Amino acid sequence: MKQYLLRKADMLGIGVGLICAIHCALLPVVLSSGVLSAISWADHVVMDVLFLIASLVIGLYALVKSYRMYNHSILPIVIASVGFVIIGYTILIHDHTQLVLPASGGILLAIAHYYNYSLRLKHSTQPK
Repeated sequence: MKQYLLRKADMLGIGVGLICAIHCALLPVVLSSGVLSAISWADHVVMDVLFLIASLVIGLYALVKSYRMYNHSILPIVIASVGFVIIGYTILIHDHTQLVLPASGGILLAIAHYYNYSLRLKHSTQPK
């Protein structure tokens, strides 16, 4: 059951990281085109904070629990921490000219969860 929940948490973490990257990279472009300016609520700082909180909760659960129980590799936690710092920094400055920086934070979160998932998979297939 624990393996199942951790696998789902990593898959959710990958999804949230990728959605965050897409949100951060494409939303300013879409809003500046004027065609979809009615969705300006999606560019509010609250949306950014919600992405950060969701990724923190999922990341703390999946990455720390996997570290303690299975892989004992700190690398996924370090990668996710760098992603959190980048996303947190971009939320603080809330500069819409930056497209690559916040998207790279979301991608780093997805990479951390994918790497954590692959480490846990490798651990579970090894003979005991």
